[in-house]
Amino acid sequence: MAKRPAKAPAAADALPDDFSYEAHASRLDAIVQRLESGQLPLAESLRLFDEGQVLLRQCQQWLDRARLRVSEATDAGERPLDDND
Repeated sequence: MAKRPAKAPAAADALPDDFSYEAHASRLDAIVQRLESGQLPLAESLRLFDEGQVLLRQCQQWLDRARLRVSEATDAGERPLDDND
């Protein structure tokens, strides 16, 4: 199956200016741990689930953009930087 080309995100899907992949991934991990504990009331579980969905979507969007940047750079004949550069 052929991959679909990455599309530019709509303005509504734009990442916040203060987006930090690491912070969002850490928060997502904490949410998963709390949900997996099974100790939360249903309303709190649903709220955390919704928050996690937003975080997951934003992290995936960030990773997709990073992957696209690397792909474009390597397709243009540039090589990614390594620790020796």
